Amino acid sequence: MIEQALNSHLSRERQLLVASEFDEERFAELADRETENGYTLSSEPFQQSVATTARTQAFLGLLSFVMMSAFLQFIPLFVADDRDEKIYSRLFAAPVTPRRYIRSLFLSFCAVGLIYVLMLLAFSAVLYRQDILTHLPVLTLLFIVYLFVCLAIGSLIAILATNREKANIWQTSLTMAAAITGGAFISLTWLPDTLQVVGRFLPTYWFNYGIVQMYEDRFPLTSVLMLLGMALIVFLVITWVLKKRPLT
Repeated sequence: MIEQALNSHLSRERQLLVASEFDEERFAELADRETENGYTLSSEPFQQSVATTARTQAFLGLLSFVMMSAFLQFIPLFVADDRDEKIYSRLFAAPVTPRRYIRSLFLSFCAVGLIYVLMLLAFSAVLYRQDILTHLPVLTLLFIVYLFVCLAIGSLIAILATNREKANIWQTSLTMAAAITGGAFISLTWLPDTLQVVGRFLPTYWFNYGIVQMYEDRFPLTSVLMLLGMALIVFLVITWVLKKRPLT
């Protein structure tokens, strides 16, 4: 956390240096006027900047748990309702295949999920204004790819679970496992290596790892690619499962 806060501080100092056109007096003037944007040793104690960064990351970690818990339920619950009401026979009698049915659900809940993500980002910006707004484009990208992975996994659960109870058990188990090993409850810095090894196979780890990289002023390319790769793998598994085991 101290390293991340220090990187943030040095990044802001570099911005002030460029803005002052490397003039020492101008730089000192800008630094004195700096009160809200970024962290400077003169305007805010360094220990407070460390605490602020730590609180923001802890909050985003909790959001990763909330997001996965919600997104993994969307499609399975909808499919369970359709199964309970026994509408499959009528639905698939029309020119609607199981694959097209799951695809339409995925796209529909992507739209719903994007609204959900925007609401979470707005809420986060209210609580941690500068820490969120400074990194908003990268943070939005991480939220969106994380949304896609969670909805893809939710689609797979909906296909494999034969009833609502199984879907709930699988969703809860996967969400808790991802949260414990992925830094949703405890910072990745403090997690044992053995838990992190397990976490690397689940999306929550890569979301929170991307957050860490973001606050180190590095673009989280590895996290984005891993999340997109996970989504692609799940989609391929869904396609294979639907061929072997159509929805009934």
